[in-house]
Amino acid sequence: MDIELITRAAVVLFVIMDPFASMPAFIVLTKKVPRRRRHVSASKATTVAGISLIAFMFAGPPFLELIGVTMQSFMVAGGLMLLLISILMVLGMNYGQAKESKIDVAAVLIAVPLITGPGALTAAIILASIYGVWNTVMAVVLASSAMWLVLHYSEGVYNKIGHSGIEVSSRISGLVLAAIAIEFVRAAVGM
Repeated sequence: MDIELITRAAVVLFVIMDPFASMPAFIVLTKKVPRRRRHVSASKATTVAGISLIAFMFAGPPFLELIGVTMQSFMVAGGLMLLLISILMVLGMNYGQAKESKIDVAAVLIAVPLITGPGALTAAIILASIYGVWNTVMAVVLASSAMWLVLHYSEGVYNKIGHSGIEVSSRISGLVLAAIAIEFVRAAVGM
């Protein structure tokens, strides 16, 4: 395992998870539960998110092979999709945030659509092909842990930087994600 590659992949995943967009949604979806239960929800959400990413990372490539899609084509498509998501982030537009429901809030609404959306799932497969599977597994663990910290302390962070700070941070993340998306496309073209 390579610490530098793990760190790079973890940063990419963390940016794609967009903690600044997930934070307000987490606060809204858990506002009616006690603080202790909110912390349990943060743990559950990040655990489910990490497991989902790792499972998709292992199941994705065989599925792509089964349907005849090369990794290069997937990287270009994934890069373009991430570019679209980054544009929506920069413009402050909603790209699939979930609404409140009676189903398990932490595991389903926060973990999969918010933290590990299509962009993160796509990135996990691409990162595994570039940096190696085990480096990417460790990166998922690191990014999920960082996401847990954000959700665990979300109320305090939100109170300190406010809605405007969250918006600015999310848009900066969108710009970084756009650059990452372009790198994925460049890497695929260079393969």
